[in-house]
Amino acid sequence: MLNVFAENPASEAVPLHAVLPKALERFLSGLPQAEAQWLRAVHFAAKEGELALVPGANGVAAAVLGLGAG
Repeated sequence: MLNVFAENPASEAVPLHAVLPKALERFLSGLPQAEAQWLRAVHFAAKEGELALVPGANGVAAAVLGLGAG
């Protein structure tokens, strides 16, 4: 693996989740409660190109990208 973006990618990596609208509720149910609540609070709907950054204790915990209807 190339270390292009971070010196220690395992500890600094931010997960990027790509989600279809039809799979959104299942995706949210698998997240930690605080992350799922945040995505609901910002009305994330997994629309095509929609991007939500989920806050965490040390900055951004995750990024979620909407894929639209597919």
